[in-house]
Amino acid sequence: MCFVTALSLWMLTLAVSSGRALPAVPSDPGVTSGGSFLSNLQTTAPERLCILTYNLNGPPEKRIKDVTQALTGHHVLKDAQIVALQEVNRHHRRTGYKDMASELARALSMCYVFGVENPYKDGDGERGLAILSRFPFSQIERIPLPHTGPRGRNRIAVAATIHLGPKRLRIYSVHLETRISNQEHTEQLLTVLNHATRYGELPTVILGDFNTIRFRRKRMFALMKQAGFHSLPNHQITFQRLWVVRRKLDWIWVRNLDVLEAGVVGSITASDHRPVWALVTLRSLRD
Repeated sequence: MCFVTALSLWMLTLAVSSGRALPAVPSDPGVTSGGSFLSNLQTTAPERLCILTYNLNGPPEKRIKDVTQALTGHHVLKDAQIVALQEVNRHHRRTGYKDMASELARALSMCYVFGVENPYKDGDGERGLAILSRFPFSQIERIPLPHTGPRGRNRIAVAATIHLGPKRLRIYSVHLETRISNQEHTEQLLTVLNHATRYGELPTVILGDFNTIRFRRKRMFALMKQAGFHSLPNHQITFQRLWVVRRKLDWIWVRNLDVLEAGVVGSITASDHRPVWALVTLRSLRD
């Protein structure tokens, strides 16, 4: 059983496991549950969990195959159990009017959540954020962020509670704006951190495209550490365009979790961003 319930452009569209979907308890009344492409839902907690974030840069149809191969063929990425995606196209002509979150969930045999960030003004469809998982979801939310960018574009975060057997983990896929003031950028990040305090009893991962350009990285480190998050020191480039612009924009931050390893896969160039991954241990998680 596979279907996605389409709501208005500003509503969250969600598909979770048809095996044994846990009830979603979102604040948005427009959130509904649907089917998945996961035939064998994982219901026991592994000792280690591979988490991945990847900004797809809204790839045109000719690059969908490259993205799929990157996520299914790389020796590290193919083992990812939770995947956060940003700039995910849906029903746009450049992606053959396909639903990228749905396509990748099918290829990876995962259930998924998709949240609309902005409608396209040209080419139909919309762009948004997604979370893919080999485990069931609950408490799914779409979080609008303050301050619009050029031409009134919006930014959001998508959050969900992942059920790892009797254990639970809170995940936030984020996409902060680039072309706003540093103060406005800080307020977008604080919106996510303040929301995460509602789930302070849960181990939490905030990951995605933080757009830490100019002087924003130092401020981000201070705010994340103040909120109890940490990240392995990793200053590898995660964004490159035309061999001229090279930046570290994408991050994985964890709270009440131990990071064993982390890295950036610089050899994958299906997007102008690079996949960022982390291996965390669940041994310390309470039921």
